[in-house]
Amino acid sequence: MATKKRFDVEKEQITAFKWYPYGTLSSLWHLDAMFPDEELMDLLKGKSLVDLGAQDGDNAFFYESLGINCTAIDNPPTNHNGMQGIRAMKDALQSKVPIHEIDLNGSFELPEDYDVGLLLGVLYHLENPVYALKQIGKRVNTLLLSTKVASHAGPEADAVCIADLPLAYFLDSREANNDPTNFWVFSETALHRLFKRSGWDVVKYRTVGKERSDPYSPDGNQRAFALLQRSA
Repeated sequence: MATKKRFDVEKEQITAFKWYPYGTLSSLWHLDAMFPDEELMDLLKGKSLVDLGAQDGDNAFFYESLGINCTAIDNPPTNHNGMQGIRAMKDALQSKVPIHEIDLNGSFELPEDYDVGLLLGVLYHLENPVYALKQIGKRVNTLLLSTKVASHAGPEADAVCIADLPLAYFLDSREANNDPTNFWVFSETALHRLFKRSGWDVVKYRTVGKERSDPYSPDGNQRAFALLQRSA
C-alpha cells in the first residue's frame, strides 16, 4: 500500500519517541473484506468520520488522503507515545485532521456529530464498554468496530467453551500482551448482546483468526469486525 509506505518513511525520520508498534492499517483490509466492490468507500464518501482511539493517526490520515473529512481522538495517558506521534505525523503530512484529547474511560462527550465512527481494537481497552458505546451513539450514526473475542477460557487442558454463553472474561492487569490497559474480552454471544443493549444494530459481522480462541494468548487470538447502525 503506497500510503503505508509513505507513513513508514515519515516515521523513520522522527526518532524522538517510540511509535505505536502495531499495524493499525491492517484492520482496514479486514473491514474491506466485509464489503463487496466499492461499498465501503460508498459508505464513507462525503461523510464525516471520527477515528476513536487513533494512536498515531494512520487510519484518519489514510482516509483524509482519499478526500474524506476525518477527526482523530485519543487519550495521552493511554496512547503509546502520549500522542506525540499523531501530532508529528499531522505536521509531516501537512494534514488538516482535527485532533482531540478525550478519555473514553472517563465521563466524555464527543465534540460534534459524525456520520461514521471507527472503533478499531479499542473495545477491550474500555473499563465500561456499555457506557462508552452509548455515549458514542449519541453523536455517531454508523460504527465500524473491531475487537478481540474468545470461544474458550481457562487452562488449556480444561478450557471451558464460552462461545454460546453471554460471558465476558475480565483480564488481570498484565494477563494479555503484558498490557494493563486490556480489560474485557467477550464471547461472540456476549458481544452481540452488548451491541443490542447499548443501542446498536448489527448490519454486517465477521470474525478472523483462531476459531478456538482465548482471551489472553497470542496464539489464541480471534477478532470480530462489525458494521453497526444506531438503533432507531
